[in-house]
This record gives sequence, structure tokens and C-alpha cells, in this order.
Amino acid sequence: MEHETDCVRLGVLDNDPFALAMIAGMFKGRRDVKIMWTARNAAPAVQLCMNPATRPETLLVDMGLEGMSGIDVCVQIRRFLPDIRFIGMTAYSPDVYEADARDAGMECVLPKEDFPAVIGAVRGDLPIRKIHVNHNEDRGIGLSPRELEIMRCFSEGAAAKEVMAKLGISKGTLGSYESRAVKKLGARNRTEAVALCVRMHLFG
Repeated sequence: MEHETDCVRLGVLDNDPFALAMIAGMFKGRRDVKIMWTARNAAPAVQLCMNPATRPETLLVDMGLEGMSGIDVCVQIRRFLPDIRFIGMTAYSPDVYEADARDAGMECVLPKEDFPAVIGAVRGDLPIRKIHVNHNEDRGIGLSPRELEIMRCFSEGAAAKEVMAKLGISKGTLGSYESRAVKKLGARNRTEAVALCVRMHLFG
């Protein structure tokens, strides 16, 4: 039996009542995902995210809302709550939103009709095409999980060869991750990047 801590707390934002009903049915009866609330408008969804009692771990959000896009919702909430995961969904081509979604900090954008991919993305266990966070100059929260892991290794005093062995990556791959992390954080070098991560409590 799964424990409550193993259950993903999910919020769903979509202005289409049919889509909300469809999504609720998609997750009905699952013990690994709990829909905490659904909302048809951005304003109440933002308020529900800000309230610790109703704050989801993951927000599944339609990209085409009325008055405020899914991108706008993501940017607004992540300014205060960078730990919430954002998964976008759309009835159109996800590629249309890729650049903006990446910059806003969304994990991915998926077709609404691809139920297995949506469920897998919410659970965090499906190998889907990721749209990694790009950058956020104010909070420094733009590191991908891999980039953050490498910065964490360096913060613990590991040498490059040790990081390569631990993560099973080549020198070139390590250099690419390190370079992107340094750039996203606006740092001059690895040492400064690690210091910024520590200062912003990105390692937990």
C-alpha cells in the first residue's frame, strides 16, 4: 500500500469544463496521484497555490487560458514558489510553446490527448522530452536537475573526475553542464556558481 507521502499532490487549471472532467477521470482511483483541486480561472488557482493548505506539488496547466496564459501563471507562481513543478498541456502542437515554456520554468508541454504521457509526467517516471528551465536572474532557479546535481557534487568538494565517475558522464558532457549552470546563474566561474547555489539554498 502506498503512503500519503508517495502521493503526488496535483492542482489542475483549465478553462474548459470538459477538459477538467476528462483529467479528473484520468486520475480517478489512482493512489499515486491526488487531485487537490481543479480551477477554471487563473486567479483562484494562484491563490490556491499560495495557500500552504492547498498548495500542490505539481500544477497541470492548460497553455491557452482566458485573460492569462499558462506561461503567465507559471511565471507568477514560480516567482514566490520555485519548487512547484509545472506541466503544460495543449490541444495544439507543444512545439509552439517550447521556447516560452522553457524560459518560464515549465518542466514540459504535452498534448492533452496523450494520457499516458500526462500521467507519466505528473508521476515523474515517464521518459518524455523535457523542456528544462532556462534561467531566472532574480532567483537563480533555472538549473536543470542534472546541472544542480553537478553543482552539488562540486559544493561537496568532489573533483571533476569524481563527478564524472559518480554520474557516469564524459569530460565533455560534464563541461557542458557546468558551463550552462555557470551561465544561467550569471556567475564568472564554477566557484562563484557553487557559492550562489549555496547562498540561494538551491541544495535544500
